[in-house]
Amino acid sequence: MDQANAEQAAEREKLADRTRLAEERFTYMEKRALLEIDRERIMAANIQKKAEAERAAHAAIVERARLEQNGAQSKIEHMREQIGRLQSSVEALNNEQDRERADLLSTRKRLEAAVHQAAAEHARASHLHDVLARTRAKVSIRQRSTSQGRAKRRGLGD
Repeated sequence: MDQANAEQAAEREKLADRTRLAEERFTYMEKRALLEIDRERIMAANIQKKAEAERAAHAAIVERARLEQNGAQSKIEHMREQIGRLQSSVEALNNEQDRERADLLSTRKRLEAAVHQAAAEHARASHLHDVLARTRAKVSIRQRSTSQGRAKRRGLGD
């Protein structure tokens, strides 16, 4: 019996050693699992922080882009208004230019008519000057012949 008790005691001792080893392994595995869980929590927290930072950066980029877009839209609207004003000015200037061109054409036609009239009047004046000169020459010739005729008559009558 002693041997059976000794065998049982040795068996119990082995079982106790195995149990201790199993408990130690379990404790080690538990610590390791807890460390792994902590690492995963830290990584998850870091990932969460990075995600929040990325969201904040993205929100800032989106806001900046929105502000830039609003500024660009404002500039575009301002430029459209300016283009509208410039187009109106160009249209007014074109209308004024057309009026000036029509006035210039009218003035040119009147000037051409006046030049033509002046040329006609000059030709008429030249013709009248020639007629006057011929008439004066005829009158002068008649006066001379009349004077000579009187002189001859006076000479005959003397």
